[in-house]
Amino acid sequence: MRKTKKLALCSILSAIGVAFIVLGTFLEFIDVSVAFLVALIPLFCLAEMGIGWSLGVYAVISVLSILIVGPESFAAFCFAFFTGLWPVLKFLFEKLGKVWSWVVKILYINAMFMLAYFVFTSILDLPNLLWQKILYLVLGNFVFICADILYGRLLKIYFLKFRDRISKYLK
Repeated sequence: MRKTKKLALCSILSAIGVAFIVLGTFLEFIDVSVAFLVALIPLFCLAEMGIGWSLGVYAVISVLSILIVGPESFAAFCFAFFTGLWPVLKFLFEKLGKVWSWVVKILYINAMFMLAYFVFTSILDLPNLLWQKILYLVLGNFVFICADILYGRLLKIYFLKFRDRISKYLK
């Protein structure tokens, strides 16, 4: 695929991603779901065009969604700091092998969760309770492990069933 086609496809996918995050901001009950759904866009770009284009799409969606809906939008924040970069990190971590990739994934996501928790508790002046930290980490790890497995299975399904049909349009 030529660079102009890649650029056009990445631009269209970035616009769709930003539109979904704006929609998730207005419908506050699906904001985290939208962030995980929009993370499929960098995953597709990673599968079809490589890591550079995927990082570019992630950066464009993150910056534009935060600029458009503001940093107080949880959907934009969740995509920019957690779910948007996850497909690229998943790809890089899985090069380490099955066991080590899970160790690094869990360590990374727990570090990000703790960073976000400490930032929010210091900015919002929330009580620093131990049971909240434990619940936050347990639920967050469960969600990200499920999302990691889901992204892997969706990628397999894409390569097995849909890539041949889509690749003729991407030439």
